[in-house]
Amino acid sequence: MCAHHENGPSSLYRRQNCPASMLAERGIIEEESEDAAEGTMLHQCVVDAYSDATLPDLNDEQLDAVGKCVKFLKEYDGIGEPWMLESGLKLFDKQWEVITFGTADAVKIVPDDDLAILADWKFGRNPVSSPAMNMQFAAYAAMIMQEFGVSRVECHLVQPRLFSEPEPFAYTNLNGIVKTITGVISGCLSPGAKRIPGDHCNYCKAKNSCSAFNEYSTSVVSLQECAICADNAADIASTISQVRKQCDRATEMLKTAVCDAGGRLGNLVLNERRGGREASSKGLYADVMDVISADEFMALTKPSIAGIEGLYASRMKESAGTKKRAKALFNELPSISRKKKLICTTNSEGLKTMLKREEISENKQMITGLLIETNRTGIERLIDWLDSSKFFTCPASTKYHSAYKGGLAQHSINVWHEYVKLAQEHAVEIAGDSVAIACLLHDVCKVGAYSGASAPYKFIGSYEHARLSLKRIERFIRLKDVERKMIKYHMGIYGATNNNSHRNEYSIIGLKDALNDKRVKLMCFADELATIKEKAL
Repeated sequence: MCAHHENGPSSLYRRQNCPASMLAERGIIEEESEDAAEGTMLHQCVVDAYSDATLPDLNDEQLDAVGKCVKFLKEYDGIGEPWMLESGLKLFDKQWEVITFGTADAVKIVPDDDLAILADWKFGRNPVSSPAMNMQFAAYAAMIMQEFGVSRVECHLVQPRLFSEPEPFAYTNLNGIVKTITGVISGCLSPGAKRIPGDHCNYCKAKNSCSAFNEYSTSVVSLQECAICADNAADIASTISQVRKQCDRATEMLKTAVCDAGGRLGNLVLNERRGGREASSKGLYADVMDVISADEFMALTKPSIAGIEGLYASRMKESAGTKKRAKALFNELPSISRKKKLICTTNSEGLKTMLKREEISENKQMITGLLIETNRTGIERLIDWLDSSKFFTCPASTKYHSAYKGGLAQHSINVWHEYVKLAQEHAVEIAGDSVAIACLLHDVCKVGAYSGASAPYKFIGSYEHARLSLKRIERFIRLKDVERKMIKYHMGIYGATNNNSHRNEYSIIGLKDALNDKRVKLMCFADELATIKEKAL
């Protein structure tokens, strides 16, 4: 693997959300964590396993994770050119100066389809942003487009330790990605670059000395129960995790310092705690078996679930058919239960049920970038209005779908994703700027329509729906005829028959004529699909 660029693909999320992090991290050398070391090792194991090389000793979970990655690779064998694994790539600006570089896990070129396939392994146990919302994927996609001359990069996120993975996403706008990344880096070099704490601090080398992170951590530690709400719960959980790691790290540093000082440092000494003893189960039972019965001993002994699972699976493999099936049978035993952990939720489609501050910022960046790329006269003024009107923090409904802070922008992005996929699947030709404008702006009528701190919100808006969206949009830009129809008829049959909120939007006959245009019909489907998936959360 090549050396890390200070603005490498994996750091762009942090740079975007905390511009001051770039300069703050310069010159800081941090030891590789155990999790990072394992990830590096498993990445190499995927390369070795795919080429049938000998693997180091791995536990069952690690072998399973590597196997899932290799299975993904082999599913594409025979398509296009051979896989390029651990491929070093660079991204250049218009003057051919290097913006960033990094190592892509797996790249396959399919010349006949003008396509590249990109796969990225994530061996952690927490969900990662889907490819469509992930600047790391966007950066690698742009590098691949520049390097190999393809016009489309299909990105796959493989998380072998999780039960579900988000759908792949295809990046096509090379210039837009380059413009976004150069804008992020320029913001980092600005004299007024701010330090902004959040979940991106987790991998920041400067957080130990960061006043913003320390201040925010202190506020979380002294948190009152009444201060927790839907808008900040995910951020607080993330910060607690980081503070816990910082405390563990500080404790180990103190222990080392005391040991180096001969066992005492000022008033601090290392004391053998009464509860800090260790013993092997077998040896301890042999020592106490004359006094304590086997049942009593078992009741007081915490078993190694992973170890017992491995032994059970190896002995049940023959009768179960496969070791994997034997493990599944083990986990169905009545005595097995799973611990619960706080995570920021997503569904199997990668759709959010709530947003962190950084994700709201990321959505704003994405929508702004897509709208700027349309080059439509007046689009900057429209974006300014979206920002000042709180579009990016509005909910999308009172309680039915995306009913949380930032839900309206998230819903708009979800509709855009669904439309892009449908257009590709059904070979419907439409200009990218029309897709962006119609999908991202179709519900601007909802700006200012809801009041309250959290769901259920109170509806205080106008009973005009798409017509109000059109009025607001056309104050700033001129719409094409197809864009106007896509927005006007995006509710499909609901806009013609709903007598509560969408009264008299259009007639059934008008809708029927409009749906003769496949581009308009896909807009109805995209909005409905996005809404159904959001409601399912």
